[in-house]
Amino acid sequence: MAKISSFCALRYNPKKVPVKKVVCPPYDVINHSQRKGYIKASPYNVVRLVLPERKDSTRNYKKAEKDLLQWTEKGILRPDPVKSFYIYVQECSIDGKKVSRCGFISLLKLEKKGNSGVLPHENVFSKPLNDRVNLMKQTKAHLSPIFIVFKDSKAKAQKILTGIIRKNKPELDIYADNSRHKLWQVTDKRLIAELTKHLNSSEAFIADGHHRFRASMATKRYFDTKKTKGDGHSYTLVYLASSEDKGLKILPTYRAVKVLPKGFDIEYIKSRLNGYFDIRPIASRKVDAYLKIAFQKKECAFILYYKKKYLLITLKNKGAVRSIGPKGASLTWKRLDVSILHHLVFEKLLKIREKLGKDRNIYYYKGKNELIKQVDTNSHKLGILLNPSTMEDVIELAKKGEKMPHKSTYFYPKPLTGVAIHKF
Repeated sequence: MAKISSFCALRYNPKKVPVKKVVCPPYDVINHSQRKGYIKASPYNVVRLVLPERKDSTRNYKKAEKDLLQWTEKGILRPDPVKSFYIYVQECSIDGKKVSRCGFISLLKLEKKGNSGVLPHENVFSKPLNDRVNLMKQTKAHLSPIFIVFKDSKAKAQKILTGIIRKNKPELDIYADNSRHKLWQVTDKRLIAELTKHLNSSEAFIADGHHRFRASMATKRYFDTKKTKGDGHSYTLVYLASSEDKGLKILPTYRAVKVLPKGFDIEYIKSRLNGYFDIRPIASRKVDAYLKIAFQKKECAFILYYKKKYLLITLKNKGAVRSIGPKGASLTWKRLDVSILHHLVFEKLLKIREKLGKDRNIYYYKGKNELIKQVDTNSHKLGILLNPSTMEDVIELAKKGEKMPHKSTYFYPKPLTGVAIHKF
């Protein structure tokens, strides 16, 4: 089980800087253009720390360390004097509906072996992993919280958090990254003890931040070998949200294909998919409705966007999924929409190759409009719209020890970087 603890967070001083101009989303969703925008917003934007400027072929981690120390010396960042938890509420709009999620920020104890009581559901890649390890080792800080979902028995944690929120005004209330973010500092030792006891007996799963978690583990091992004084490196920064919270949303990640097989056209699609899928053209205004219906019925369906036409394909040969995927994959894994898309539609039927590196052929998009634009401008040849995975799938596969396919989940909204930092 996960073991959490309170801590003295390093936070931006609102008397020195406007907080909404110095925070940013997690590093892995920020592109080069967006990074420039955050830097322009403020010389103290946390993006300078999580995505430091490049030096030769790597990032200038020493510059990030220098900035962090200087900002602290200037009082731009200041440590809280009392160990605390930090209630964190995010509000946004999804499909025209207001969504609110309530969680809290704490530290997670890193164990020498195993997963420290939290179960992963994604694989990690060496390059981004090494990047995060190097940054943590140099700055001696956890700059972005790892997003953890926990099983909240009888909504006990939610009741505690809600009770605090109702009695107190937030210390921080800003609008950033298309969402509203509110923060409450909790110093009451009794409430901290209640939450700690409850969480320490709950199942927990990594929602977002698998590379940061693995990097935190590697950083702990590194400082253990150095016989570093103190045990701050034996913890990492986490944001915890209840799996029962109605504001816990997983959004889809759409796919786009850059290079298609020779002879690819509408007839190519129909001839190869017909034995496995029902195929029908649909109007653009019906796209969201058909995907929603499929999601509600728990049916596997995709919408292919090709040469400004939409094709709805719905799986009819459900037995075909049994033959896909790696050896030993469970039926739950095989029935994931993303598994069926990549292993049955792409690999087996349409013969679309998923290359990596310089020859990369599959691209990922969060927004439907952005995907359509890329296909319409001929940057990509084929777009695929699909439904998101469910929290139930994430939990079941994490318990089985199986890793979901790449880009299976997109939890939204994401916790901001810079709201609370763990300096060890």
